[in-house]
Amino acid sequence: HSDRQLPTSLWSILAVALVLRLLGAWCANLTFDERANLALAETIDFRPGHFHLVSRTVAHPLLSIYVMKLSGLLFGTGNLGLRMLHLLAGTATVIPVYFLGKRVFSEKAGLWAAALLAVDQFHVSWSRVVLHEGLLLFFSALVLLQLLRVLKSGSTRGFVLLGVLLGLAYLAKESAILLIPVLWTYLRNAEFKRDKDY
Repeated sequence: HSDRQLPTSLWSILAVALVLRLLGAWCANLTFDERANLALAETIDFRPGHFHLVSRTVAHPLLSIYVMKLSGLLFGTGNLGLRMLHLLAGTATVIPVYFLGKRVFSEKAGLWAAALLAVDQFHVSWSRVVLHEGLLLFFSALVLLQLLRVLKSGSTRGFVLLGVLLGLAYLAKESAILLIPVLWTYLRNAEFKRDKDY
């Protein structure tokens, strides 16, 4: 397979991940946190003359509220519609996890990592509802994958995208701030190793 091509087996893994999350999102009632987030999301209004944005949430940064609002606009305000974008992000996390495993170890390792994430009980339960952790893991996986790419390419555009993804991870949940010292340490070690090789 090319570097960006998805193997056939990964499509099967994605299908399983999607079905598990769809079933959970369709069957479950809104949780207490989802109802609290929904109360804030319902106050967001993009209409001219009624424009209103929220600048706070119940306990975490803003991304989940806006994703919930957008999901309701795109898929309807039923329980499944409100959760759709979160569960799609949770399902899509399988792809960067596959590429991380493939780049660091092997394609087989990437497929195993993707398959385990697809059926992991905790990830399925987090990503089928409007919780911050699903978006956090999605953007964190993209941050790590982008880091590997910019180390190889060294492009300015790649570093800008890395910063954007890191910002989105932080807007999903503030614990993403822990990625900054990890990335800094990794980049410093890579620079030291490169200088030593010269």
